[in-house]
Amino acid sequence: YKIIASIVAGVVATISGGLFVITLRFVNTTVFSIEMTLNALLMTMIGGVGTLIGAIAGAGIIESLKYYLSELATAYPIFERWTIILGLLYIIVLLVFPKGLVGTIKRLKNVKQSKKEKSAEVEQNV
Repeated sequence: YKIIASIVAGVVATISGGLFVITLRFVNTTVFSIEMTLNALLMTMIGGVGTLIGAIAGAGIIESLKYYLSELATAYPIFERWTIILGLLYIIVLLVFPKGLVGTIKRLKNVKQSKKEKSAEVEQNV
């Protein structure tokens, strides 16, 4: 399964890279910057590693925050350093939610379900 997963990931990356080139119509070295790689990694980590919905949620959250904070920068000078604010957010989320937001929601759902099952067992034993 690992080989198949690697092949599928490679195919998806190839297709997305091709579409990216078509969109830009020109590729230079800034496309391959470390910032782009770190953004993708951190979006996945915030949303939740190992889940598609987590990566999508993380990307949505980060891009929304980037837009919102850069808009606030026009009115409030403190938000001109929105990258620092996002960096602090990354650190806080990773400390509080080590499995990402989606992973934490799934874990809480499993804990709640196991409590219901335990209470049902207790009622059956009584």
